[in-house]
Amino acid sequence: MGQAKHEKSGRVTNDSDSFIQEVDEGLREERLMSQARRYAPWAAAGLIAVLAGIGGWQLWRGETLKAAQRQSDAFAVALQQAANGDIDAAKTAFEPLSTRGPQAYRLMARMEHAAMLQSQGDLQAALTEFDTIADDARDPVMRASAQLRAAYLVADTQDFQAVQARVQPIID
Repeated sequence: MGQAKHEKSGRVTNDSDSFIQEVDEGLREERLMSQARRYAPWAAAGLIAVLAGIGGWQLWRGETLKAAQRQSDAFAVALQQAANGDIDAAKTAFEPLSTRGPQAYRLMARMEHAAMLQSQGDLQAALTEFDTIADDARDPVMRASAQLRAAYLVADTQDFQAVQARVQPIID
């Protein structure tokens, strides 16, 4: 009674073996569902955290780009004021730009401010500002530019050895 003949293979199988297989399959399904119920909230929370992180990063990038655009616009206005000969207004416009926004714009604003000091004849203040910018700049091009502009000022006010001392690090 406990045996049945499998028609295609001609093998004799035990009904209890197929029952055990069904029970094993049911237990595996039940364990899988139990684990799914157990870990699904964690997986959902992880997915939400990843999506929130991506959204936050995109928001941060957008705000950074907007800040850079605002800084760029203000920088362009200050440059236009300088080009129009309104040096005092340009100096005033460059001052706040030198303390906020992306570092590249801060350094460029400081360099333009120093150039305004130079154009007004305050060579020592301009030289000090260019030297400070060269010390603060992480970008080697910005550093070299500030060093070179300082060397130009020194060429007007000091001897050849002072100029050579300032230019040699750029050459190296």
